[in-house]
Amino acid sequence: MTQIGPFIPLLVALALGFIVAMIKWPKVWLATFLLSLPIFLTDSGKGLSAQELAMGGLFTLSITVWIVWRIAADPRPLVRTWMDFLILLFIALSSLNIVVAMMNHVDPVGWLSEWALFFLILYYFPIREYFGDERGLKQFMTLSAISAVGQALYSMYLYKQRMATGLVYAFQLTASRSVLLGPIFLVAIVFCILFIFAVRWRHKLVLFGIIGIQVAALVLTFTRTLWAFFFVCAAIVMVFLSMRQRVQLVAAGIALSVIAVGGLSVYNPKLADIGLRIVKARFASSTQLSGGDYSFETRVVEAQAAWAATKESPLGGNGLRATFLTYSPLDKQHFTTSFIHFGYVGLIFKLGIPLALLMVAILLVHGTYTIGDALRLRRDPATNIYRSVAAATAAFLPALYVTIFMTGFFDQRFGNVMFAFVFACTSITHDHCLKRTAPRSL
Repeated sequence: MTQIGPFIPLLVALALGFIVAMIKWPKVWLATFLLSLPIFLTDSGKGLSAQELAMGGLFTLSITVWIVWRIAADPRPLVRTWMDFLILLFIALSSLNIVVAMMNHVDPVGWLSEWALFFLILYYFPIREYFGDERGLKQFMTLSAISAVGQALYSMYLYKQRMATGLVYAFQLTASRSVLLGPIFLVAIVFCILFIFAVRWRHKLVLFGIIGIQVAALVLTFTRTLWAFFFVCAAIVMVFLSMRQRVQLVAAGIALSVIAVGGLSVYNPKLADIGLRIVKARFASSTQLSGGDYSFETRVVEAQAAWAATKESPLGGNGLRATFLTYSPLDKQHFTTSFIHFGYVGLIFKLGIPLALLMVAILLVHGTYTIGDALRLRRDPATNIYRSVAAATAAFLPALYVTIFMTGFFDQRFGNVMFAFVFACTSITHDHCLKRTAPRSL
């Protein structure tokens, strides 16, 4: 508290200004939120800093006030679909987890800081509200693209900072990586690929540049799962393209890959050689689940320990921020942690099976809407922005489900913000489809 004490008057003024903007200029409020994500989503790695605490509190407070204001001041229903209802139900019921957490001696402040992350999902409500028409959707996609570029550039900058020495060794390349925002880089690539076929030539060049930045950032995460799902998502994208567009996409991908590898080889042959060896080693280690891939082996041991603790309290869980004892095969020692890399296991451990199933129901309803709307809009003109957004969201869906499994998705800022993004995209396209099929009045 002493860290932010001197800044409390400034924070109060900013909060009031943010809330005023939220009501009078909602798009400015949402744009501020989206453009702040490169800083907000990047973990300092040193606990909860004053900056992270201030931004998190501001964003959580503003969306809470907006929800209350929207329900009280607007006669239109906020809840339109089953997904809306289930998300609000999940957040409401998860508040009861504080009782379980305190019974397990969890710090209430720590519990609150993790529970508040779920409120970031609610941003999809105002995004749908103010960016739902065609013009607004274009604005939302533009703001999201700028935010994604900022996140990628900042991530690469931090990577360079961690590469402190002048000599480059293989261990430096992987040790300096950050996997945190990898899923965001992947979803940005998927959306840009589909938009390339929907915009004019001058905009295509911009999208190619964005894809290049996102691919570079994705490569520097050294995350095999995301690399593999890049090709899975690209294959699904092709379902929504014509044969000519598929050929163009494959040709462009091969050409850009050759240019990138060739350019790096000319610029720094040693770095290119080490990089390619690491890529091969990363994929090769995936076949060795014991004694080879210590990262995956550690996660399996971690999940087993969490699941054993879950069996003691399967219905209510152990509470957000609850800890358990696990073992590291790499360090050969036991340690206590509250973070679980396997997201679904972590959700069950902390909230219990019923609430975890409720979240799975949300994901299944979202997936049903996403796939259904993408198929309905599939034969629309390529220039239809709703078609591109629906197809991109559907193409990313398998990667989303697997990313949740492989990362601590629910207790990370980026995970809940990504939920807000994909839920908003699905809600906007779903509303568009409903309006198209609604009977016309005489």
